[in-house]
Amino acid sequence: MLGLASFLIVLSLVLTGEKLLIGGNSSEPQVVMASQLVTPKATPTRSMPVIPTPFRPTKVSPTATVEVIEPTPTPEPVVSNYVFGKQIDLSSGAPVALTIHLGDDKLLISNWAGTVSYKDTDDPKTVFSPNKGIVYSYLGDVTTTWAHSGINIYGQRYFATNLDIYIRKNEDSKTMSLSEATARADSLKGMTAVLCQDESGKVKPLSDFDALGECPGKQVQMEIVAVAVIPREMVDGYDSTILDLNQWLMDNFPEAGFDQLGKEDGWLVRFCIGKLSDQVSDGTPSYEYNRGVIGFKIKDGE
Repeated sequence: MLGLASFLIVLSLVLTGEKLLIGGNSSEPQVVMASQLVTPKATPTRSMPVIPTPFRPTKVSPTATVEVIEPTPTPEPVVSNYVFGKQIDLSSGAPVALTIHLGDDKLLISNWAGTVSYKDTDDPKTVFSPNKGIVYSYLGDVTTTWAHSGINIYGQRYFATNLDIYIRKNEDSKTMSLSEATARADSLKGMTAVLCQDESGKVKPLSDFDALGECPGKQVQMEIVAVAVIPREMVDGYDSTILDLNQWLMDNFPEAGFDQLGKEDGWLVRFCIGKLSDQVSDGTPSYEYNRGVIGFKIKDGE
């Protein structure tokens, strides 16, 4: 096959040849020499009465009005690969923290997590190790981020720990049923969220995020438009779905709101949810029994 440069060179030669073949000398005007004109012989004339030509007004066709329709400008996407609102870069390594405004002055927050994006040289066994304190993102039909939940041996919470607890437990810290957890997850839709990123190098992954203070770096505003709790019996199909996760969610949870997300403005965060009160254990560790997905619509950055 021709390389791109060679292809373009050959293409330009072909087009030049076509132009010469079609053009030729046809663009030159036809010229008639004055010496070739024949002067007619003079003939005797006689005076004739002048008869005026009657005035005959002609209809003037109205000038046609052409309506010019300006093309509708295409909005610039707020998500470009791993970059949100030209502010947050999930491939930069710089840590991020999430705040969800629940109303009544209540905030649901994450801790700080480093940002790592997929590379084809990644070792899947080590790249997303929990104690690295990272979130791991990849480009699917919507930009998607894996986040750990749970608490490590040092008592540190992961990025999605509070998301899991909020969906799984009620105000009395009692584990809820699947239907109750689904209802709690649905209540997040419509909530405003903020993703903050610090590029100073001073913030360490797994450290606590002070949501009451100002974001120490850049941030983007978001809205939660979709949430789903994936029960144990659907986990295998869910876990095997990677690049078309948003489509899978639309197919399996058609009322959850994932149809509102697109590659140009959407972000999916996927994480584990522990076993719920009405689920019977099948031997799977309780902390990774179910799955949760939250769909964010990214707004302009600040």
